[in-house]
Amino acid sequence: MEMLHNMKKAGTLLDSQKQKFLDLLIANEATFNQFYNNQVDLFKTVCTYYLEGLTEDEIRAFYQTIPAGTFIMDKAAYTNTVDAKAKEYRSSLGNEQLKKLWSEKTKSTSPREWSRKHLMPILCLVPDNEVQQARAAFGTLNKNHPDGNAIEKAKEYLEKASFYGLLEDQAALDRIFTETIIKGFAVMLTDVEEVKRYLDSRISTDPYDWFGLPEVDKKLQQMAEAKYNQGGSSKALEKIDNMDVEEVKRYLKELIKDNMTVGMEIIKGN
Repeated sequence: MEMLHNMKKAGTLLDSQKQKFLDLLIANEATFNQFYNNQVDLFKTVCTYYLEGLTEDEIRAFYQTIPAGTFIMDKAAYTNTVDAKAKEYRSSLGNEQLKKLWSEKTKSTSPREWSRKHLMPILCLVPDNEVQQARAAFGTLNKNHPDGNAIEKAKEYLEKASFYGLLEDQAALDRIFTETIIKGFAVMLTDVEEVKRYLDSRISTDPYDWFGLPEVDKKLQQMAEAKYNQGGSSKALEKIDNMDVEEVKRYLKELIKDNMTVGMEIIKGN
């Protein structure tokens, strides 16, 4: 071991040391082969503290991440390296488990990918009191290298999340999209798929980010106005023509209570 250590540290073997090294190899052939072919066992003995909780297969996989030649480091440098690598490995391990959980529950690789596939922000499916927690969990899933603490919090939320039952219910998805995205424009925008395609063609932002995006409301207003001008206004006029005077008055009075724009137009007209 001393000879191997010196060779690695120096980066070469002096001519004067070659015969000694050969003699040592011959004399310790069995011992060297035993050590060389079972380095993980020695690693487990030396680094037990840092390997706690890992399975045998995980320890072997983790061992492969340790940089070659670290055995020439002094003890403090070596253990610090193993400690850092162990934290990094546990984080990647947790991330894989998190992504597997998400894949099994949603049949997608990430919240962003699900939203792209359905042209709908998955945050729309989350109850209002869970949006902040869900946003953090989805953000963790969308990252390539999240930290361990974020992974644990995301896993905790996703294991008990209640929105999974909605993912395969197209009628429920359309209803939720109407309520959370189309909102007040739903009177004119009745074709959910048409609205989705329109937004996708007009907004450069990924569908995952449509949730709460002002640009979405602006585009929907433009679409609703176009629909209104193409025939919606005629329908409204026809409905008014079929009302008697008292009914129209009653309707206007109810309307201006909640619609300031209409009320201001009436005031301005007077």
